[in-house]
Amino acid sequence: MTREKNPFSELDRILEILSDAEEHKLTELYGRVSLTPETIRTVVEFFKEHGLVEVYLKEDGIYVRITSKGLEFLTFPPNEG
Repeated sequence: MTREKNPFSELDRILEILSDAEEHKLTELYGRVSLTPETIRTVVEFFKEHGLVEVYLKEDGIYVRITSKGLEFLTFPPNEG
């Protein structure tokens, strides 16, 4: 039986990867999450607009790092309603 991936679980996966508070190259996320690069860029931009991540350019590419607000967000209990 093949299990279809839930796109929302992939959003959680992005935050899970970033939860180590280290910088991650955007292209690394492409290889670790089952979403298109365009979708990943859109999600990262959304997270950035809401202060959950910072995005910056280095000589060798675009990097993403979770913010303290993003780490706080990860500690919220799941909504049971």
